[in-house]
Amino acid sequence: MKVCADAASRYPSNYNAWSHRIWVLQNMAQGNLKVLHDELSSLREWVSMHVSDHSGFHYRQFLLKALVRELSQSMHHHHAPRPSLGSSSPRSPSPDPQPGHPHHQGNGEATAAAPCPSPATPEDQSSVPAVPQLFHQEMELCTDLIQSFPGHETLWCHRRHVFYLWHHWRRDHDHHDGRDCGNESPQLNHTDAGLNSHPHTASPRGVGLDRVESRNGQAQEGQNAMEVDGVGVPDPRETKRLKRGPPDPCPPALPSEHGFIASILDGCRSPEQGCFALAYRKWLDSVIGQ
Repeated sequence: MKVCADAASRYPSNYNAWSHRIWVLQNMAQGNLKVLHDELSSLREWVSMHVSDHSGFHYRQFLLKALVRELSQSMHHHHAPRPSLGSSSPRSPSPDPQPGHPHHQGNGEATAAAPCPSPATPEDQSSVPAVPQLFHQEMELCTDLIQSFPGHETLWCHRRHVFYLWHHWRRDHDHHDGRDCGNESPQLNHTDAGLNSHPHTASPRGVGLDRVESRNGQAQEGQNAMEVDGVGVPDPRETKRLKRGPPDPCPPALPSEHGFIASILDGCRSPEQGCFALAYRKWLDSVIGQ
């Protein structure tokens, strides 16, 4: 993993380095929620420093898809009805891939079938956010990066991939809600027709951009509680907020996406940023809004 990271930092858009990193995870950490989530979290700083690296964001999309798939399977397994003693299950589980049989990855390459992952432990599940929270955090990351680094097509492409994956996961989840569903979440890659409808579409919190949202919605740079002798002075409003608990994540939706695009176009000074925003809106209306 360290070799992959060094190579990716030394040579921009190093497809081979990121593909090898994917292979390592697929063959040595498949199904490990903690490893996948730690990778996704640690990559926030890297992508904020390489906002034009398509291969790095493709790796982040792989991590997000893998996490969503594992969490969805764990959720379906947890809610699946258990057969009574002495009776056979009405549905037989899908057979595991035979050892040695290759399966194709998103890049079209065939690799050996990975060993069957062990079920996620309660400790792993408790340390990983739920699926809506994952998408909420990823869309927040996209928003911060697009606003901080205007005119980068890679960021708009990543936002489109994330929203496309969320849209299909939510539709599949709502459709199979309350029923025994063993389907995996949709596989997202560059061959999806919906993602290729319009080719010209495309700062993490705590990475160089310490922005804290105030109650009136304005961003405050690096605002922290005053410290006296190493002890933070509590803010009464913050104390009330903590008593109420953290707010529920706001999942992505078409109205919020159109609002984001409008805010970008209102204060847009970059011609490229405006073109990417308009192309993203056209993609939303033609692919998602159908």
